[in-house]
Amino acid sequence: MATRNSGGTEGTRGSASPPAVKDQGARKGTGDIAAQAESRIERGKQDAAVTLNSVATRLRQSGTQLRDEQQDFAGEYVQRAAQQIERAANYLQTADLREIVDEVESFARRRPAVFIGGAFALGLLASRYLSNSRGTNRMDAEQSRYLDREVPPPVSMEPGRAPPSNPWREPL
Repeated sequence: MATRNSGGTEGTRGSASPPAVKDQGARKGTGDIAAQAESRIERGKQDAAVTLNSVATRLRQSGTQLRDEQQDFAGEYVQRAAQQIERAANYLQTADLREIVDEVESFARRRPAVFIGGAFALGLLASRYLSNSRGTNRMDAEQSRYLDREVPPPVSMEPGRAPPSNPWREPL
Protein backbone atom coordinates (compact mmCIF):
# COMPACT_ATOMS: atom_id res chain seq x y z
CA MET A 1 0.00 0.00 0.00
CA ALA A 2 1.59 3.23 -1.13
CA THR A 3 1.12 6.50 0.63
CA ARG A 4 1.30 9.83 -1.01
CA ASN A 5 3.78 12.36 0.31
CA SER A 6 2.32 15.81 0.05
CA GLY A 7 5.29 17.57 1.60
CA GLY A 8 7.25 17.72 -1.67
CA THR A 9 10.19 15.64 -0.44
CA GLU A 10 9.34 12.51 -2.36
CA GLY A 11 12.43 10.63 -3.50
CA THR A 12 14.74 12.42 -1.10
CA ARG A 13 15.05 9.82 1.63
CA GLY A 14 18.14 10.43 3.64
CA SER A 15 18.74 13.69 1.82
CA ALA A 16 18.55 16.78 3.97
CA SER A 17 18.45 19.34 1.15
CA PRO A 18 15.50 20.01 -1.13
CA PRO A 19 15.98 20.01 -4.94
CA ALA A 20 16.16 23.83 -5.12
CA VAL A 21 19.21 23.87 -2.85
CA LYS A 22 20.85 21.11 -4.90
CA ASP A 23 20.24 23.09 -8.10
CA GLN A 24 21.86 26.16 -6.58
CA GLY A 25 24.89 24.11 -5.53
CA ALA A 26 25.19 22.63 -9.02
CA ARG A 27 24.92 26.08 -10.58
CA LYS A 28 27.58 27.42 -8.23
CA GLY A 29 29.87 24.49 -9.11
CA THR A 30 29.28 25.03 -12.81
CA GLY A 31 29.96 28.74 -12.41
CA ASP A 32 33.22 27.99 -10.60
CA ILE A 33 34.31 25.64 -13.36
CA ALA A 34 33.42 28.19 -16.03
CA ALA A 35 35.36 30.90 -14.18
CA GLN A 36 38.39 28.63 -13.89
CA ALA A 37 38.21 27.74 -17.58
CA GLU A 38 37.90 31.40 -18.55
CA SER A 39 40.86 32.28 -16.34
CA ARG A 40 42.99 29.57 -17.94
CA ILE A 41 42.00 30.63 -21.43
CA GLU A 42 42.81 34.26 -20.59
CA ARG A 43 46.23 33.20 -19.30
CA GLY A 44 46.82 31.15 -22.43
CA LYS A 45 45.77 34.11 -24.55
CA GLN A 46 48.28 36.37 -22.80
CA ASP A 47 51.02 33.72 -23.10
CA ALA A 48 50.28 33.41 -26.82
CA ALA A 49 50.51 37.19 -27.20
CA VAL A 50 53.89 37.25 -25.46
CA THR A 51 55.14 34.41 -27.66
CA LEU A 52 53.91 36.15 -30.80
CA ASN A 53 55.66 39.37 -29.76
CA SER A 54 58.86 37.38 -29.27
CA VAL A 55 58.50 35.82 -32.73
CA ALA A 56 57.86 39.26 -34.25
CA THR A 57 60.99 40.63 -32.59
CA ARG A 58 63.11 37.79 -33.94
CA LEU A 59 61.64 38.22 -37.40
CA ARG A 60 62.45 41.93 -37.31
CA GLN A 61 66.05 41.06 -36.44
CA SER A 62 66.17 38.54 -39.28
CA GLY A 63 64.73 41.11 -41.69
CA THR A 64 67.35 43.65 -40.68
CA GLN A 65 70.08 41.07 -41.12
CA LEU A 66 68.78 40.13 -44.57
CA ARG A 67 68.76 43.78 -45.61
CA ASP A 68 72.33 44.17 -44.35
CA GLU A 69 73.29 41.22 -46.56
CA GLN A 70 71.86 42.97 -49.63
CA GLN A 71 68.72 40.82 -49.76
CA ASP A 72 66.25 43.67 -49.69
CA PHE A 73 63.25 41.78 -51.10
CA ALA A 74 63.48 38.96 -48.56
CA GLY A 75 64.21 41.44 -45.77
CA GLU A 76 61.14 43.49 -46.60
CA TYR A 77 58.97 40.37 -46.76
CA VAL A 78 60.19 39.24 -43.33
CA GLN A 79 59.62 42.74 -41.91
CA ARG A 80 56.03 42.72 -43.16
CA ALA A 81 55.47 39.30 -41.63
CA ALA A 82 56.82 40.63 -38.32
CA GLN A 83 54.40 43.57 -38.48
CA GLN A 84 51.43 41.25 -39.09
CA ILE A 85 52.45 38.97 -36.24
CA GLU A 86 52.83 41.98 -33.97
CA ARG A 87 49.33 43.14 -34.93
CA ALA A 88 47.97 39.70 -34.07
CA ALA A 89 49.73 39.79 -30.69
CA ASN A 90 48.28 43.23 -29.91
CA TYR A 91 44.82 42.00 -30.91
CA LEU A 92 45.15 39.01 -28.58
CA GLN A 93 46.18 41.25 -25.69
CA THR A 94 43.35 43.74 -26.10
CA ALA A 95 40.40 41.72 -27.43
CA ASP A 96 37.81 40.03 -25.28
CA LEU A 97 37.57 36.23 -25.54
CA ARG A 98 34.00 36.34 -26.86
CA GLU A 99 35.05 38.89 -29.49
CA ILE A 100 37.86 36.61 -30.68
CA VAL A 101 35.51 33.63 -30.94
CA ASP A 102 32.98 35.71 -32.90
CA GLU A 103 35.69 36.90 -35.30
CA VAL A 104 36.95 33.36 -35.89
CA GLU A 105 33.43 32.06 -36.49
CA SER A 106 32.72 34.89 -38.91
CA PHE A 107 35.92 34.25 -40.84
CA ALA A 108 35.24 30.49 -40.97
CA ARG A 109 31.81 31.16 -42.49
CA ARG A 110 33.13 33.65 -45.05
CA ARG A 111 36.18 31.65 -46.19
CA PRO A 112 35.89 28.01 -45.06
CA ALA A 113 38.69 26.69 -47.28
CA VAL A 114 41.18 29.23 -45.98
CA PHE A 115 40.05 28.56 -42.40
CA ILE A 116 40.48 24.79 -42.73
CA GLY A 117 43.85 25.21 -44.44
CA GLY A 118 45.01 27.59 -41.72
CA ALA A 119 43.81 25.27 -38.99
CA PHE A 120 45.67 22.40 -40.64
CA ALA A 121 48.86 24.46 -40.91
CA LEU A 122 48.58 25.58 -37.28
CA GLY A 123 48.08 21.96 -36.25
CA LEU A 124 51.22 20.93 -38.09
CA LEU A 125 53.21 23.75 -36.53
CA ALA A 126 51.89 22.95 -33.07
CA SER A 127 52.70 19.25 -33.41
CA ARG A 128 56.17 20.10 -34.67
CA TYR A 129 56.71 22.50 -31.78
CA LEU A 130 55.43 20.03 -29.20
CA SER A 131 57.48 17.14 -30.55
CA ASN A 132 60.63 19.29 -30.51
CA SER A 133 59.95 20.76 -27.08
CA ARG A 134 59.80 17.34 -25.44
CA GLY A 135 63.56 17.07 -25.69
CA THR A 136 63.51 13.34 -26.19
CA ASN A 137 64.68 11.76 -29.36
CA ARG A 138 62.73 8.76 -30.58
CA MET A 139 65.87 6.94 -31.62
CA ASP A 140 68.03 5.28 -29.09
CA ALA A 141 71.60 6.43 -28.89
CA GLU A 142 72.53 2.92 -29.98
CA GLN A 143 70.60 3.28 -33.25
CA SER A 144 71.76 6.81 -34.03
CA ARG A 145 75.42 5.69 -34.05
CA TYR A 146 74.87 3.87 -37.32
CA LEU A 147 73.04 6.57 -39.27
CA ASP A 148 76.17 7.87 -40.99
CA ARG A 149 77.35 4.48 -42.19
CA GLU A 150 76.73 2.83 -45.52
CA VAL A 151 74.51 -0.18 -45.73
CA PRO A 152 76.38 -3.19 -47.14
CA PRO A 153 75.02 -4.65 -50.37
CA PRO A 154 72.87 -7.79 -50.14
CA VAL A 155 74.68 -11.10 -50.21
CA SER A 156 73.37 -11.92 -53.70
CA MET A 157 75.00 -8.80 -55.15
CA GLU A 158 78.54 -9.65 -54.07
CA PRO A 159 80.75 -10.67 -57.00
CA GLY A 160 81.42 -14.37 -57.40
CA ARG A 161 78.47 -15.53 -55.33
CA ALA A 162 75.25 -17.02 -56.56
CA PRO A 163 72.00 -15.66 -55.21
CA PRO A 164 70.69 -17.68 -52.27
CA SER A 165 68.17 -20.32 -53.22
CA ASN A 166 64.58 -19.80 -52.28
CA PRO A 167 62.92 -23.02 -51.10
CA TRP A 168 59.48 -21.48 -51.57
CA ARG A 169 59.94 -20.69 -55.23
CA GLU A 170 58.60 -23.19 -57.76
CA PRO A 171 61.18 -24.58 -60.17
CA LEU A 172 61.03 -23.28 -63.74
